[in-house]
Amino acid sequence: MSIQRLEDRVLPDSGDLHLRGDAEDSTPTRVPAKVREIITKNLTSDGWTSPPSGSMLAPTVDHLKEENRMLQLELERLEKLLANTRSERDELNVKYSTISEKVG
Repeated sequence: MSIQRLEDRVLPDSGDLHLRGDAEDSTPTRVPAKVREIITKNLTSDGWTSPPSGSMLAPTVDHLKEENRMLQLELERLEKLLANTRSERDELNVKYSTISEKVG
Protein backbone atom coordinates (compact mmCIF):
# COMPACT_ATOMS: atom_id res chain seq x y z
CA MET A 1 0.00 0.00 0.00
CA SER A 2 1.42 3.35 -0.96
CA ILE A 3 1.97 6.07 1.63
CA GLN A 4 -0.55 8.34 -0.08
CA ARG A 5 -3.17 5.58 -0.04
CA LEU A 6 -2.46 5.01 3.66
CA GLU A 7 -2.80 8.74 4.34
CA ASP A 8 -6.11 8.77 2.45
CA ARG A 9 -7.46 5.93 4.61
CA VAL A 10 -6.42 7.43 7.96
CA LEU A 11 -8.90 10.12 8.90
CA PRO A 12 -8.27 12.60 11.72
CA ASP A 13 -11.46 13.19 13.70
CA SER A 14 -11.19 15.68 16.56
CA GLY A 15 -7.71 14.49 17.53
CA ASP A 16 -8.55 10.79 17.16
CA LEU A 17 -7.61 8.79 14.12
CA HIS A 18 -10.11 6.57 12.35
CA LEU A 19 -9.45 4.06 9.58
CA ARG A 20 -11.81 4.09 6.62
CA GLY A 21 -12.46 0.77 4.86
CA ASP A 22 -12.26 0.16 1.11
CA ALA A 23 -16.02 0.37 0.57
CA GLU A 24 -17.39 3.90 0.23
CA ASP A 25 -20.23 3.26 2.68
CA SER A 26 -18.03 1.62 5.34
CA THR A 27 -18.01 3.07 8.85
CA PRO A 28 -14.64 4.43 10.00
CA THR A 29 -12.98 2.35 12.74
CA ARG A 30 -11.13 3.99 15.65
CA VAL A 31 -7.38 3.38 15.51
CA PRO A 32 -5.89 2.26 18.86
CA ALA A 33 -3.41 4.64 20.50
CA LYS A 34 -0.29 2.52 19.83
CA VAL A 35 -1.16 2.04 16.16
CA ARG A 36 -1.92 5.77 15.89
CA GLU A 37 1.49 6.52 17.41
CA ILE A 38 3.24 4.23 14.90
CA ILE A 39 1.35 5.69 11.94
CA THR A 40 2.07 9.26 13.01
CA LYS A 41 5.75 8.48 13.63
CA ASN A 42 6.15 6.81 10.22
CA LEU A 43 4.29 9.50 8.32
CA THR A 44 6.33 12.28 9.92
CA SER A 45 9.73 10.57 10.29
CA ASP A 46 12.94 12.63 9.91
CA GLY A 47 13.85 11.01 6.59
CA TRP A 48 10.72 12.27 4.84
CA THR A 49 9.28 15.70 4.27
CA SER A 50 5.76 16.59 3.27
CA PRO A 51 5.55 18.55 0.04
CA PRO A 52 3.35 21.66 0.14
CA SER A 53 0.91 20.37 -2.48
CA GLY A 54 -0.22 17.52 -0.22
CA SER A 55 0.89 14.93 -2.76
CA MET A 56 2.95 11.85 -1.87
CA LEU A 57 5.70 12.25 0.72
CA ALA A 58 9.08 13.04 -0.83
CA PRO A 59 12.42 11.75 0.47
CA THR A 60 15.04 14.32 1.39
CA VAL A 61 18.23 14.74 -0.63
CA ASP A 62 20.28 13.18 2.18
CA HIS A 63 17.96 10.19 2.28
CA LEU A 64 18.28 9.71 -1.48
CA LYS A 65 22.08 10.01 -1.34
CA GLU A 66 22.24 7.39 1.42
CA GLU A 67 19.91 5.07 -0.46
CA ASN A 68 21.99 5.54 -3.63
CA ARG A 69 25.18 4.74 -1.70
CA MET A 70 23.62 1.59 -0.23
CA LEU A 71 22.37 0.48 -3.64
CA GLN A 72 25.83 1.07 -5.12
CA LEU A 73 27.41 -1.10 -2.40
CA GLU A 74 24.86 -3.84 -3.04
CA LEU A 75 25.54 -3.66 -6.78
CA GLU A 76 29.28 -4.03 -6.17
CA ARG A 77 28.64 -7.01 -3.88
CA LEU A 78 26.46 -8.70 -6.50
CA GLU A 79 29.02 -8.04 -9.25
CA LYS A 80 31.69 -9.78 -7.13
CA LEU A 81 29.38 -12.73 -6.52
CA LEU A 82 28.65 -12.97 -10.23
CA ALA A 83 32.37 -12.89 -11.08
CA ASN A 84 33.03 -15.66 -8.53
CA THR A 85 30.17 -17.74 -9.92
CA ARG A 86 31.53 -17.35 -13.45
CA SER A 87 35.00 -18.43 -12.28
CA GLU A 88 33.54 -21.48 -10.57
CA ARG A 89 31.52 -22.33 -13.68
CA ASP A 90 34.61 -22.04 -15.89
CA GLU A 91 36.58 -24.24 -13.49
CA LEU A 92 33.83 -26.88 -13.54
CA ASN A 93 33.74 -26.77 -17.35
CA VAL A 94 37.48 -27.45 -17.48
CA LYS A 95 37.11 -30.39 -15.04
CA TYR A 96 34.16 -31.75 -17.01
CA SER A 97 36.10 -31.54 -20.28
CA THR A 98 39.09 -33.30 -18.72
CA ILE A 99 36.94 -36.13 -17.36
CA SER A 100 35.03 -36.44 -20.65
CA GLU A 101 38.32 -36.83 -22.57
CA LYS A 102 39.53 -39.54 -20.18
CA VAL A 103 36.24 -41.48 -20.36
CA GLY A 104 35.81 -41.07 -24.13
